[in-house]
This record gives sequence, C-alpha cells and structure tokens, in this order.
Amino acid sequence: QLSDGTTYVYDFDWHPDGSRLAYTFDPKGSEGLSEDHHLGVIDLDGKSETIADGPVKYTAPRWSPDGSRLAYWRDRAEPLDVYLTVNDLWVADSDKKTAPTNLTKDFPGSPSGRFSSGADEPPRWSPDGKWLWFVGAERSNLNIYRVASTGGGKVEAITRVEGEISRLSFDRAFRYVAFSWTDFANPADLFVSETKPQTNGSFAPRQITHARKLVKKYGLRMPERLTWKSPDGTEVEGFLFLPRGTADGKPAPLMFDAHGGPAFRWGNAFSYRYMWHVFADHGIGSLIFNPRGSTAYGEKFLRGNFMGFGQGDFQDLM
Repeated sequence: QLSDGTTYVYDFDWHPDGSRLAYTFDPKGSEGLSEDHHLGVIDLDGKSETIADGPVKYTAPRWSPDGSRLAYWRDRAEPLDVYLTVNDLWVADSDKKTAPTNLTKDFPGSPSGRFSSGADEPPRWSPDGKWLWFVGAERSNLNIYRVASTGGGKVEAITRVEGEISRLSFDRAFRYVAFSWTDFANPADLFVSETKPQTNGSFAPRQITHARKLVKKYGLRMPERLTWKSPDGTEVEGFLFLPRGTADGKPAPLMFDAHGGPAFRWGNAFSYRYMWHVFADHGIGSLIFNPRGSTAYGEKFLRGNFMGFGQGDFQDLM
C-alpha cells in the first residue's frame, strides 16, 4: 500500500521509468466532504510530494512520453465551486522550474467534455510529446481536438461531427484513432480514423460495429435543433422531438424536459434512459433544452444561474 488512510485517491498514472506515479487525491476524505483534488507524485516506497493543492480541482494527470512533463485537467477559476468553472488542460514541467501552462484558456465550450466538475477522459500525449489530444464539448456535440503541448498555439479541431465522439484509443504508431460515435437517433458504434485534421468533406471513418442497424427498423428521427432568445437576450439551444404522424400545424401534446445538475447538458447522443422517441411514437412531442447553468456553452453561460437559481434559467424556457 502506497497511500495512507487519511487521503482519498482518485486518478493516477505511471511515470515512464516505472519509479513513481502521478496522482490526484483529497487529504480531507471523499467528495462527500470536500471537492479539492490535489496533485502529487508518490514513489513505490510511499514517499509522496504534493505538486499543487486547492482550492481548485485537479483531474487525470498523464506523464509525457519522456517523463519530463505532466498534463492534467484543472479548474480555470478559483475560489468558485468546481461546478461553476470550466476545466482547462494544463502542462507542468516535472522539475517545477517553470510555471504551469494553460493550453485551453480560450476554448469556447468545455475542453474537458460534458462535465464542469471533472473530465470525461484523460488527455493523450502524441508519441513525440508535441501534441496533447482530448475530447472537448462545444454546445451539444463532442469532438476530438489537439493542442501543442508547449502552449501558445490554438486548439485544433480534428473532427467536426454532429453527435458525440468519445473513448479515444490510439494505435502504437499514432496513425489511427478508434472511438465511439453516437447521436440522438443512433446508438454508439465503434469507428476508426486516421489521426489527421478533418477538412471539408474529408472525414470518412471506417465503421467497425453496427449497433445502429438494430434500431433502424424503428425509424428513429433526429430532433429539430432550435435556438431562441430569453427575455434578457440570452441565446438558448433546445431540441424538439416531434410526434410521429402529426400533420404540420396540428396541435399535439408537448413535454418540456430540463436536465439536472444544474451544471450538465443534454448532448447529441442516443439515450437508453430518456424516452423521447417512445413519447413521439405515442403522439407526444418533447422539447429538451439547455438553459443557463448548462455546460459547454462557455463560462459565462455556466454561471448564468449562480445566486439566481430558478430565475433566468426559468425564463429561458417560459
């Protein structure tokens, strides 16, 4: 046993030379007591060193291939609660001679994915250590991005799909990436693509599995994407699942479905839990929407209902 019983360990990653691990931990116990995830290094004798501590949250540390640098997710702002701040991708030198670099401070959505309180996936280093790859969220979609690990460069979109891409896995040569891809009407399938940026019309991944064929017979349809202005001018995005067989202009029951959290979002992904398609088959429409307080629409939008819960977010719909 390397850690003692006073800390709660979350993420960890082996150093390339096998001598130690980078890890995130909470010295106060589990998340039921504290949201402060510290960043540290621990060797195989249990000797640990704290690299960075609160009041922010550190997630998913990953060593560079040569072991000289450490990438991780970290809250952008402090001392706001972790649910009210975007997680950025940072890189720090293991010798701590230079200050850590924020690589995604200008990312328009949520670079760490769907959640504001953590990361969907850890960052991935390219074999030469020049790039960091990650899955980021912009509005309702998840796509693959990369950014230069030295900082100073813009985040580059590798894919620009409608839907959610996740669970990246690279081959040893880093020529190909495997991932799952889903949208509102199609369950996730496994795809493989080359690791080069997508240009107009060039993204043509090879589909490996065919789970979506199993639901094709049900004729599931994509919802209609809508945007509207709240009374104070805030733009809100939603998705309308129309009842099947309803003629244009004919009234039909409509159900509003707001997500929980509130720091979450409805994403462009197939759901086995929420029955919008089932309701549509029974003549009931569903409008799902992402009011202020939702993730992936920018930091200002994320904090839009801070100290005002049930006010602006209520007006976003009503």
